[in-house]
Amino acid sequence: MQKDLKVVIGIFIVSSVLLLGMEAKTEIKSVMPESKIDSVITIPHGNFDIGNKERGTITINMDSNHYNQMILEKKDRNVKSLIFFSSKVMPGLEIRYNIKEQVFEAGIPPFKSTSVELLNGQQHTLAFTYQLGEKQAIYFDGQNIGYRPFVSYNRDQISGFAIKGYGTEEIIVESLASKMRIADYVISEEELLAR
Repeated sequence: MQKDLKVVIGIFIVSSVLLLGMEAKTEIKSVMPESKIDSVITIPHGNFDIGNKERGTITINMDSNHYNQMILEKKDRNVKSLIFFSSKVMPGLEIRYNIKEQVFEAGIPPFKSTSVELLNGQQHTLAFTYQLGEKQAIYFDGQNIGYRPFVSYNRDQISGFAIKGYGTEEIIVESLASKMRIADYVISEEELLAR
């Protein structure tokens, strides 16, 4: 009888230790933060694209409150950047905001702007201009925040996408988060300040 009692007590002790160990593992698991998945947010721009590979201006009126809300909605994600424009006519031409570095990245070849605070709850205007053989530049609230020479990757490359030639007209795309204008000409710095 004593032997049976010792076996029952032994089984009880072993079971208790195993259960405590499982609870400890569960508690440790729930305390450890889950790793977030790196991601980007693409701001809708109505699938409009540039109409001229040699020169043009993309202007975006920005409401940073909307971008902050979009980031908050991605709680399980580590949002690294906001993509404002991505060309199919000229693959590689993008305009994005790197959240960690607080810089815009744009152009062909791509370059970074100086640091600017986009996500401060204010309205902002961004412009990207390019002129083949001259320069490509980024303007933020009327200030030039970066430029470099613009060299197209291949002027004669066919993209597979057909778009209407827009001459000197502008395409205007609006969403809740931004208003975008795409022009087939380079807008002067004075005109950028007036927008």
